[in-house]
Amino acid sequence: MQSKLEVTNLISPIISIYKALSDEWNNLLDEGLYTYTHSQLSKYYYVNTFLHRWEKIKFTNVYYPIKSKYKELETDFTDLDDLFKEYQYFSLVGKAGSGKSTLVKHIFIQCLKQKLKLPILIELRNLNKADTKSLKEYISKKILTNNVKPNQNILERALSEGKFLFILDGYDELFSDSKHEIRTEIEEFIDLYFNNCFIITSRPGAGIENFPRFYEFRILDIDAKEIPSFIKKMKIDEERERRINDAISNNLDKGIMSYLRNPLLLSMFILSFENHPEIPSKKSAFYRNVFDTLYSKHDGITKSSFPREKTSSLDREEFEELLQYFSYITFFNGEYTFIESRIIEVFQIIKKKVSHLNFDSKKLFFDLRVPISILIKDGYEFKFPHRSMQEYFAAKFISSLKPNQKETAYSRYKNLLIQSEDIGFGFWDISYEIDKYSFTKYFLLPKAKEIITYFSKVNSLKSFQDFAKTLSLSFSFAQNKKGEILNISFDSGIGRQFIYVEEFKIFSLLGIEKIIHDTIELIYKQFPTKLTPEYYEYIIDVFELNKIKDYSEISRYSATLTEMMNEKLFDLLVKKEALKKIEVMCVNLRKSIVKINKSIENQNQNISDLLEF
Repeated sequence: MQSKLEVTNLISPIISIYKALSDEWNNLLDEGLYTYTHSQLSKYYYVNTFLHRWEKIKFTNVYYPIKSKYKELETDFTDLDDLFKEYQYFSLVGKAGSGKSTLVKHIFIQCLKQKLKLPILIELRNLNKADTKSLKEYISKKILTNNVKPNQNILERALSEGKFLFILDGYDELFSDSKHEIRTEIEEFIDLYFNNCFIITSRPGAGIENFPRFYEFRILDIDAKEIPSFIKKMKIDEERERRINDAISNNLDKGIMSYLRNPLLLSMFILSFENHPEIPSKKSAFYRNVFDTLYSKHDGITKSSFPREKTSSLDREEFEELLQYFSYITFFNGEYTFIESRIIEVFQIIKKKVSHLNFDSKKLFFDLRVPISILIKDGYEFKFPHRSMQEYFAAKFISSLKPNQKETAYSRYKNLLIQSEDIGFGFWDISYEIDKYSFTKYFLLPKAKEIITYFSKVNSLKSFQDFAKTLSLSFSFAQNKKGEILNISFDSGIGRQFIYVEEFKIFSLLGIEKIIHDTIELIYKQFPTKLTPEYYEYIIDVFELNKIKDYSEISRYSATLTEMMNEKLFDLLVKKEALKKIEVMCVNLRKSIVKINKSIENQNQNISDLLEF
């Protein structure tokens, strides 16, 4: 009752403002918009967190500010009014566990508190299986109780007034076969209702980076100095907090510390600290420790934690084995959230195929949901505490297979990537950690050879544009006070962002990414340094540079290389042997692949020799 009252009190001021606008707004609120807003805020206001799975806790009490950066601007989204005025459309791009979902909750709540806009959250994955991909129809069904024509007309007029914030969550979770259609639908919706504010969230590498009109805000890791403040926010007992801080401060020089700057992994460490007070040397060890804690205690953050009875009679090893099967089946089918019937269906498949695992599916579901709490309810669906745990169990399953079975599994995963752009680099990192040679042999090397073959066919403007698009290359430059172009560089793709591009990630894991990096640098050095329409017509038109009279300050601009490349610029690059540089790059990459193959063969031979002793 108290929580409902708090939610009502929080939204009452902004609802009153909107009701006073017109009778139509009154009607729209009565016909479902108020109910939607109240329901969504209730979902966010008191939450179960990774560390507080057994109690609802006020979101604002445990929220630690998550920062994002666009160029030189760094923000924690406290003052949304100024931000929306400057950046009406922006994307939030962050890796697994960076806090995208948490930040969305914060923005939703702050938007209502500051009486700025009515926030509407759209989980884009729901459009994958929707009868229609129409964003407008989906929104209408979501917020209107009585979805009849008169109400739709009122909604249409309200949308045109620009009083909404649309949060389009999870662009990376769109299926590849529907992504183009949904992306087009999003762009057309924004074209129609351009006065509203829009946020799109995504993991890196899903194609959101160069979305038209959107400023890309990158979610930052927690600063090492902020870790103690983050831990304090988690509301654990003081003695435990002190020991965790001591353990971290005594290991500041370890490379593993970079893991603890990720909110998810830091939360995992806090959870598992009682059972595993050491800081593990590998990321996969985090997940092993977390599962061990979840299995042995219902709650690893308080002194009063105690084991809960499990009804399925499976032991720890059997639970872990079953989770590996379950994760492999679901992850390799692109399933990250599950309804109860699907979970039971997968359990039945496992039970039929793995004869030594004897369990009742309903009891097993209860155990994973309640005493172990590794399947978390989210609305009408269930999911892992974080998708990276699903990736961990799937990778663990493959690492235990025979070589020929591993080849089959990794080949299947390679085919999955063709169907889906939701890459899941967490799976790559863990597979490389725990199954390095097989993952390299059966996945990384075949993919690398395919990419090299693709790169070697760059011989025209279109193929060069595709090459640039594949590597997410952008063209960045500055103008000095005289209006002259300077500091041409590629700030999108290479380096900070490039590790999230599938093609570069592969060569990065193989340790030969520098070959590509150096080649791209050489190509960019061939670009003209004078901003003439002959070569830079696209940039001049887009940024209206020909209208600028006063160059009192140095300005910086950026555009995708695919967009700005034209015939004349391409011909110039050809004359300066840019294509030959790509050819040389492919030759050097092939030579490196041969060396890596030889290294794997030698390793296998060494292991065979050891078996003879």
